[in-house]
Amino acid sequence: MQPPPNVQYNPFNQPKPPTGKFSWDVMGDSLEIIKAYPWLFVAFTFICGIGITAISQIANIPFQMVIMGGGVDPNNLAPLFIGFGLAMLLSMLLQIVGMALLFGGLMNMGARFMQTRVVELTDGFSVINKVIKISGGILLPYLFNLPIGILYLAIIGPQFLSIISSPEPSSERLFGLIFSTMGVAIFSSVVSLIIYTLMSFIVPAMVIENASPIEAAKKSFNAVKANFGPMLLMNIAFWVMLTISAFCCYIPLLFTVPWYANALLIQYANISRIDLTGKFKPEDYSPYPREVFREGEMPPPPTTPEPEPPAPPPTSQ
Repeated sequence: MQPPPNVQYNPFNQPKPPTGKFSWDVMGDSLEIIKAYPWLFVAFTFICGIGITAISQIANIPFQMVIMGGGVDPNNLAPLFIGFGLAMLLSMLLQIVGMALLFGGLMNMGARFMQTRVVELTDGFSVINKVIKISGGILLPYLFNLPIGILYLAIIGPQFLSIISSPEPSSERLFGLIFSTMGVAIFSSVVSLIIYTLMSFIVPAMVIENASPIEAAKKSFNAVKANFGPMLLMNIAFWVMLTISAFCCYIPLLFTVPWYANALLIQYANISRIDLTGKFKPEDYSPYPREVFREGEMPPPPTTPEPEPPAPPPTSQ
């Protein structure tokens, strides 16, 4: 089959060397990966999403059984709050494990596509032996945010307890609690936004370079600090899309989550000057566009047939 006329190269028909700086083109490059194997990325995201939802609810089963069984003493609610806190903590840890598989698997599928342009569903689940390590990396931003949470409780907690313990709470206390809550919430949101932006590349560093959680955090900080503004805007753009997707019955998340994960992967490789296509030479790339062959296996570029050797001169009799 001859190539179509006026071939337009897509980002993966010829290798693009990393530039060492932030690039908005990464969003389009990530989209191209998803468009090449849409159903595989959607299927993997759906399977992991069902698993995350299930394991987060499993953690609440003992707590719900206690409540439904009438084992709560109205005069002593301390065990209830402790049980609720432990259930929430266990649920969060299990969700982090699920997110580690989800984002690690999606990024591994993206890296596999950039290296071979062939992706299978098993490429996503092949990171399962790294899930605990990736979970540790995802947990780090939560630990960095822990002082903010403690500060929040230290400021809001006493005011809240004072109000609920008072038989007739005054309006001044209520307004004080409201304004204190809003102020601390805004401050903690800004700090959390900065922390999560600086730690954006923890999972890509662990997937691409097999780094430890601490090493990945250092690599992420070094990669983001010189590109903090654009990275913050890119994260906000994706977080807005993810939030809107969540309000649309979660269905668009099956597309936006893989898009975001692979954008982080390619952006980290681009900033850190990691050539994910380094295994290939320019002649290994097909001139056929992705729109012609959607199965991932591109046909080799047509070769010019070698000229036939000249006929030997006639021999004299």
